[in-house]
Amino acid sequence: MNEYIKINPVGGSGGSIAPNSITGNDITLGSFATGSLTVVDYTNLIGTYIVLGPYYLNEGVEWTAATDNDTTALSIANAINIYPNLSAQVTAVANANVIALTALVKSEYLNFAFDPGQMPAPYMTWVDMTGGVGDFTFPGYITGNYLGITLPVYAEQGPIGPTIKFVGIDPNYTQGIYSNGTELCFSVQLTEIGKFINSPNTDESSLFIAEGYGGGLWQVVMGANDSGGTGYRMLRILNK
Repeated sequence: MNEYIKINPVGGSGGSIAPNSITGNDITLGSFATGSLTVVDYTNLIGTYIVLGPYYLNEGVEWTAATDNDTTALSIANAINIYPNLSAQVTAVANANVIALTALVKSEYLNFAFDPGQMPAPYMTWVDMTGGVGDFTFPGYITGNYLGITLPVYAEQGPIGPTIKFVGIDPNYTQGIYSNGTELCFSVQLTEIGKFINSPNTDESSLFIAEGYGGGLWQVVMGANDSGGTGYRMLRILNK
């Protein structure tokens, strides 16, 4: 998804954010923890218990080991889905003898490992609850009384959580990091101070740097072989 975030520091040195209004589409990131339980031999689960975080579910009280593995798995799933407090945090779905567990809240606090000492192994196996990441939201635009920092954002869910890349298109070249498709540019207070281009010519680098503040950008080029000493080329910028 592609959105824009506009942040307005309070005062010249930044600090806290005092938005006057929020518009545009929000970006909300986060993920639900998942895990599973598998009934291997229901006949040996009679009189046992299973533990999910701080919650103890006893066979013969909250659930019943009876008939076959599939029926027992369904009984356990039903118990989880009505157990006080637990049912507000985790939902369970039985498919044959496997119980899929999914957190109902996006939070790292619902990632937990089952304690083998508190589980009826080997008659039940499990996969620990993992992958939970708490929600955090970036608003489309925050506007205020001071100079805005416009950071177009590409947000994606990575393998270990959300990844935020402050790269996008800022046609106003106001302040921040932006790209027009062929250049990656850097600006501070309405002044472009550097950029990289993706197609430099022979003996040119992709880097442009500022000369002074507001003095324009100059491309860094490469000198002749050994111009920077044996085996090295000097980096140069053109005369004014």
